[in-house]
Amino acid sequence: MSSPRVARLVAALALPLTLVAAACAPQAANSGGGNVQPSAVSSDVASAGPVTLRFLDFEEGPDAAYIKKAIAGFEQQYPNVKIERTEQSFDQVMSTLNLRLADPNGPDVATINNGWQSMGTLSKAGLILNLDKYAELYGWRDQLSPTMLRQLEFTPDGKKMGEGSLYGTPGARLTTVGLYYNKKLLTDAGVAVPTTYAEFETALAAVKAKGETPIALGTQEKTYATNPLFALQSLLGSPKAINDFVYGSGGTTLEQTGLGTAAAKLAEWQKDGYLNPGYNGLDFDGGKKVFTDGKAAFHFDYSGALVGTGADSTKFGRVQLPQPDGGAQTSVGAASAVFGISAKTKNPDAAAAFLNYLGSQEMNDLSVQNGYLPIRPSTAQVEPGTTFADEVAGAATVTKDDGFLPFFDWSSPEMLDVIGGQVQLILAGRSTPETLVTDGQKSYDDAAAKRG
Repeated sequence: MSSPRVARLVAALALPLTLVAAACAPQAANSGGGNVQPSAVSSDVASAGPVTLRFLDFEEGPDAAYIKKAIAGFEQQYPNVKIERTEQSFDQVMSTLNLRLADPNGPDVATINNGWQSMGTLSKAGLILNLDKYAELYGWRDQLSPTMLRQLEFTPDGKKMGEGSLYGTPGARLTTVGLYYNKKLLTDAGVAVPTTYAEFETALAAVKAKGETPIALGTQEKTYATNPLFALQSLLGSPKAINDFVYGSGGTTLEQTGLGTAAAKLAEWQKDGYLNPGYNGLDFDGGKKVFTDGKAAFHFDYSGALVGTGADSTKFGRVQLPQPDGGAQTSVGAASAVFGISAKTKNPDAAAAFLNYLGSQEMNDLSVQNGYLPIRPSTAQVEPGTTFADEVAGAATVTKDDGFLPFFDWSSPEMLDVIGGQVQLILAGRSTPETLVTDGQKSYDDAAAKRG
């Protein structure tokens, strides 16, 4: 899961779209399996003549407005290219993407998701282009940190994630998981904003002693019950072990990733009364509301969590805690959206130019101007003293330390459901961290066996 999405019902039938292809457009050359590449690549899109690209994405609300600005900017830069956009919900796009990309009249460019279930399946089936030639043409590999690039790579045979060829490129927005805090509640408890994990634990105890709730969360949904767990794992676990497990390298077991340690800490917090009352009956947004209403001191969430809540961002802050040993600043983080090119497109050069624009410096600056974390450093001004300023500073440190960790559920198609369900049971006193580790390892092993 790259970012939180709230699905809404829209028509499942895509609008009929047309493609005007230039007679000299380069065709994709299939080298077999997941190694579909154009025979030649060019950044000279203007000479292709009139081109229409079909674009499928799942951006809604403010995100859709941002994408529309991106399309307008691209079309201004390339007047001969028209983008015809189809927007549907995240669930609809993900559940139909394989069939759409297999259709010669399907999208030329589509939003895809990281991990085995989306990018891995699409690349292995030869439904999306191997982008290595375009990466060299546009210098994409030089623009991102190694831990971010690794999230976009698969071997052409589809057997390994986190190495090999590039099959997607990120847009200019970043999602990280961090710790939000209420400034007043910390002041009332007589503690400073924590800058280390030890200080965080001290602050939790101080807030509890003051009679306030230390941590707000809602665990009714399996998907989001994992938020605090994965955030804790990034602090208490080994970054190398987490990467090796998710990407299937090094023979690492789930137990070695620190997920069991993080689950035990969550159970300890529940026992100590650190969680808000009724958390198991609240959904993700309900838990967030407990925090924004000023009824809890801390809340683990995605970047941009306070946008649209009506909360005064000057009353809250956000921090990326370093690991207890003082090592690199790490965070579960990924591009908010990743884009791939259909292997059946008749205009791969124009499609690649569109991908290049979506991740450009211009779009990174537009991200900041619209309140999104940029995936690369931006010179756009950020209002000081706000949670957004904290988010930008935290992401910059993680980027500098090359500390991005993959979402743990990328490790198997069922991992999110398995781990989320176990978090619910552990906090209800009906399971244990040991069972979580056992069930998670089984999900991982079963998925690996199916891949061969």
